[in-house]
Amino acid sequence: MPNYKVNDVETLRNHIAGTQLAVLFDHWMARRRDLGRLPAQSELDPADMKTALQNLLIIDYDGERADYHVRLAGSSVREMLKVEPTGKYIRDVCGPAFAGELLERYDAVRLSGRPHLMRLVTAVDTRRPYRFHRLLLPLGGDAMIGCGCVQTHVDHIDASLEEMASKRTSLSEYLVDLG
Repeated sequence: MPNYKVNDVETLRNHIAGTQLAVLFDHWMARRRDLGRLPAQSELDPADMKTALQNLLIIDYDGERADYHVRLAGSSVREMLKVEPTGKYIRDVCGPAFAGELLERYDAVRLSGRPHLMRLVTAVDTRRPYRFHRLLLPLGGDAMIGCGCVQTHVDHIDASLEEMASKRTSLSEYLVDLG
């Protein structure tokens, strides 16, 4: 597992302020605080994270396969991946190199019980870089919820996440210390 740097909640909040990631994170934090533990997926209220639903990915760890099973993928996730990942495993959905990177991040979140934020800048179109943020949040029972947010000047992106990742120009990521 990679050794990710660790930042505090305030740094995370500054990076995701005003996005659907903040809506998801705030709901997750409130449930975590109320329960005194990581919430299970069934303990999250979709109505409280409505603006993030199309960008959500809910996955479960399968120890026998050492892979993650996609329980649910929002419509924007399906559009970006250009495939229906629900019911499939990450290694079957993504190319080997991309799946390897994802599995490392997923393992870091699952094993540490800490949120992870990835910020990617890529130049699929050399005139305008795309900024992509992805937040991974651990859930009870070896599950997690992820949400991606693309920040760009165009309404539609024709590149898949795999293509964006292959052309990235910078990447920063960290786990979050929840205190």
